[in-house]
Amino acid sequence: MGIPWEMRNSLTSTRGVSLIAASPDEQRVLASKNSIQEAVKEGFKNASIAGAAAAVPTPLIAAFFVTADKTILGRARGELHGQE
Repeated sequence: MGIPWEMRNSLTSTRGVSLIAASPDEQRVLASKNSIQEAVKEGFKNASIAGAAAAVPTPLIAAFFVTADKTILGRARGELHGQE
């Protein structure tokens, strides 16, 4: 379906000027699409930064808890065997 190419070509001049009137809401739709694209870009950038910020301290936190666990378990074993 749609407009046959012969008819479509006859509606436009060879100079590239369109004879079909633009919708009055065309600017609003274009602005909305641009706003959505910008929002997606900003959201992706913020999510990337937040992910990197959360990933960096994770090994440090894990090392802290492993060290704390080893220390607590070592002292508990010492107390169990009567050593301090």
